[in-house]
Amino acid sequence: MYTVLDPSGYGGNVGAYLDTAAKVQDVVSRLETAYNRAVEAEKLARENKPWEAYDKWRLIFGDYFPTYG
Repeated sequence: MYTVLDPSGYGGNVGAYLDTAAKVQDVVSRLETAYNRAVEAEKLARENKPWEAYDKWRLIFGDYFPTYG
């Protein structure tokens, strides 16, 4: 919807590929899902359930997030 300049200064509009309403909605949906999982992970951590919290974080970050244990 808006031009978002590359903060690193290497490129132009980093959101140029979001050229349809369907693509924008897909990104919004994915970000909302990730946010909700992060909130749940933090809640589980506060409840002293680290295994379950790590599972939620891995749903968000995949292999980029280390395994627990």
